[in-house]
Amino acid sequence: MSRRPIRKIAILASQFAAYHVDRCAAVAQRLAPGVETVAVELAAGSDEYRWEKSGEVAGAQKRTLFSGRLEDIGWYWRFAALRDAVEDCDCVLMGISYDRPEAIALSWLLKSQGRPAILFTESKADDMPRSAVRELAKRAVLSAYAGAIVGARRQADYMRSLGFAGRPVTPGYDTVGTSRVRAAAGLGKEAQPVPAADAPFLFVGRYVDKKGLDTLLSAYAQYRVSAPAPRPLLLAGDGELRGVLERQASELGIAGHVSFTGFLSAPDVARQLASAFAFVLPSRVEQWGLVVNEALACDLPIIASHNVGSCDALVRQGKNGFTVPADDVQALADALAAMDRADWAAMSAVSRSRAPLGDVERLADAVFIMLGNAPREVRDRHRNFALRAGFNAEGADRALESLDIAG
Repeated sequence: MSRRPIRKIAILASQFAAYHVDRCAAVAQRLAPGVETVAVELAAGSDEYRWEKSGEVAGAQKRTLFSGRLEDIGWYWRFAALRDAVEDCDCVLMGISYDRPEAIALSWLLKSQGRPAILFTESKADDMPRSAVRELAKRAVLSAYAGAIVGARRQADYMRSLGFAGRPVTPGYDTVGTSRVRAAAGLGKEAQPVPAADAPFLFVGRYVDKKGLDTLLSAYAQYRVSAPAPRPLLLAGDGELRGVLERQASELGIAGHVSFTGFLSAPDVARQLASAFAFVLPSRVEQWGLVVNEALACDLPIIASHNVGSCDALVRQGKNGFTVPADDVQALADALAAMDRADWAAMSAVSRSRAPLGDVERLADAVFIMLGNAPREVRDRHRNFALRAGFNAEGADRALESLDIAG
């Protein structure tokens, strides 16, 4: 069976942040000059994310389909705009959530036309309770995709449980431009020095229930009772629970030691990471958690819940951080205290060594392999990445499978 030639691909997302630009640029550079890359942003803004305008993508043609908010556009018009935007593309990499009506319609249209759609996903089985009926429906929806590029092992296992066992699934989706993050943070190539005594534990994200910030505040209050020289806590972000969290901090008697920053731009986040002691992400639900990638890019140790998907690839218990059960106040307080006592320089060095596992070059390799004909050097590098990210030898070998496209 002959392989359909792929000369132009499209990478789709509902809205672009800095890391989407990183990914598209890395893929475009890796595939050029043989394959052209089109970066398609459905809308320039949304109610959910207050990201700054994304700008151009180096090496790729950027297409922003709507200048306004995503929520103001009906699903059919989203679909029609996407359909027209990828009309000249041989393969589409779908970064729009697979349960969106426009994604479902477009993936099945592409399948009917013999053009492969590759799913980008960070979903894993433990994100929420799963219904057998809904999982069967999801399996049917996802049968339109020719392959999937996922975060790491838990995401790969979940996709295979949804019918991808006979289709290629490879890790590398959840990545950021680590060089961009370090540059924005004002960091050079040298390792970070041990932080000052008042460098904070840092959280970055939205103030919403799934982030587990109420647990973090309770744990931090316990930590302050026993720590000989407790560090401050900085919550960088904003959201609907800000008032609730500020009241909780006051009731716990820690308001003077907890700072709430409000919304921060990507460069501001990088600068906060560069001046922090450790990064904390106690989420109840977290498919991946890209800010963990960014924290590693700044050499930071990590404290995170087991539910944070990026921990599979990026965090090693006791080596560059600690993972704890979600909603376990005592375990999180113990982790904060343990981080205080740990050899920070040694943990930072491990985070620094693992940062490339979260870099956009991993996605560039994954796309190259998925499309086929990747050179041995790329295949060996990607297999090693899969092993370091928690795959066993068999799983790492399967991560090298490519599309089987009929001509």
